[in-house]
Amino acid sequence: MSPNWTVKLIGLLLLVIFLGACSSGNKEEVLPAGQHRVKVRFTATSLDGLGAQYTFSRQVGNNAPEQLGAGSARNNATEELDGGIKSSGEVIFVEISFRAITPTSTVVPNPAASYAVEILVDGAVQTKVVIDAASKINNTYYLAAVAKTTL
Repeated sequence: MSPNWTVKLIGLLLLVIFLGACSSGNKEEVLPAGQHRVKVRFTATSLDGLGAQYTFSRQVGNNAPEQLGAGSARNNATEELDGGIKSSGEVIFVEISFRAITPTSTVVPNPAASYAVEILVDGAVQTKVVIDAASKINNTYYLAAVAKTTL
């Protein structure tokens, strides 16, 4: 073999190794049947600084709910929580709440504010709930919503 062919053969071998390494890094974990990756995305669209809170839970059968996470977002922030891998049949739900600082507070949310929660199952939005700050109960700004899905 001439030296020219040796260089080409080594170059081809290096190219194949490089392409193989690049393609193996893009594989996602394949879950067994009946298993799902669950995430919750919470977005606050407000400029008032008050934000909202949420809790992220799951329930299996008639057992008590198990909290998977909690958090809050404000001022056009988005937060995403990983709920891990869950089984078919489990109920995933997110409770969202907002309340003015005190019932007599003069600080009220911007009526254009909104809060959204999305439950993502295997990377796709399964459930989405949006609530807005125009809701009012007993002259106190209060929002509450539940997003729920069964795997």
